[in-house]
Amino acid sequence: MKHKPLFAPNDYRKLITIVDLEELTGIKRSTLRTWVRANKIPGGLRAGRGSRWLFRREALEEWWRSINVD
Repeated sequence: MKHKPLFAPNDYRKLITIVDLEELTGIKRSTLRTWVRANKIPGGLRAGRGSRWLFRREALEEWWRSINVD
């Protein structure tokens, strides 16, 4: 069974916010934050002094493939 890619072919963003990641995956933001803190999602960066999380697209693509293995 082939799994849905995380990004559409015409999506060229290099950095993804946690809000965008929630929309892309359907996983709640609180769960995503917990996973990032536990190093279960790679590529997470804290933006500025706030609590805004950004993610590198390449790391997310690799992570998404790894959790969607048959």
